[in-house]
Amino acid sequence: MARGIMIFTGAWKGAGYTAALLLAAIIGIDPTLYEAAAIDGATRFRQILCITIPETIPTIKVVVMLGVMGMLRNFDQIFVMSNANILDRVRNLLYLIYTDGIVQFRIGSASAAACLVLVATYVISTIVRKAIRYDEEA
Repeated sequence: MARGIMIFTGAWKGAGYTAALLLAAIIGIDPTLYEAAAIDGATRFRQILCITIPETIPTIKVVVMLGVMGMLRNFDQIFVMSNANILDRVRNLLYLIYTDGIVQFRIGSASAAACLVLVATYVISTIVRKAIRYDEEA
């Protein structure tokens, strides 16, 4: 259950920030769009489907990119929540960088792991950026 708990706490940790960004995007939508849709007879569900979602797509793209780039940055919760019983199941590259580089002072392997994290983050974020068409206008 340790991996599932770490995934859940990581998602929960970012939920407030994501909600704040999406709420700001929703508040920024012009209210006259909703008024016009209501006059045309659109239901609330239809307004969400045709106004809210398309207007928040740029913010959703930013949230997805931030989430993907932050995917490999979960050192803090593993450091705080792990103990000797579950460490083998939840250990990741950032924890390896900490133990090798700071605790055991093996700078070479820690630097290699840090470069691996950097390259992996770049590759994954580039793939997701192309998949969600981040640079295109909505």
